Amino acid sequence: MKILDQIVPIQVYSNVLKAMINLQAYQTDEPGNYVIAHNSLKSYMLENMARALTAKQLPIKVAYAPIETALSHSIVSCTISMGNYEVTETGEACVATLETPIAKNYPYLEAEMRAFDRAAISFLQLNINGKRVYTDEELSASVRE
Repeated sequence: MKILDQIVPIQVYSNVLKAMINLQAYQTDEPGNYVIAHNSLKSYMLENMARALTAKQLPIKVAYAPIETALSHSIVSCTISMGNYEVTETGEACVATLETPIAKNYPYLEAEMRAFDRAAISFLQLNINGKRVYTDEELSASVRE
């Protein structure tokens, strides 16, 4: 699968919300396969966190914990919770997966973004046509055109 440069609006099904949600995603060279844009997923989560606070609902909380913080290999866990519902996922960045100058200088930040994306996807239980969902931060440049 190759990620194409074009970002398009898509609807992604959330098993938790039992509804479709609107996100931005990159098209791929495989019809029907999309890669969610990290910024779109993060914005969606932040908007819902603010909405929950304003509506005095159970707050959505995000917490990070470092597991490994070396420049050559960083691992971070991200926990997203709302009341008793909690999901924890990990994100990892190593020399082989760090492609931009910023990522190479700040591997912990890259691992943190990957952990957040995986946790948010798991928290919302997202799928596209029943298929597993990824974000652009989780996939390497080898799948980008």
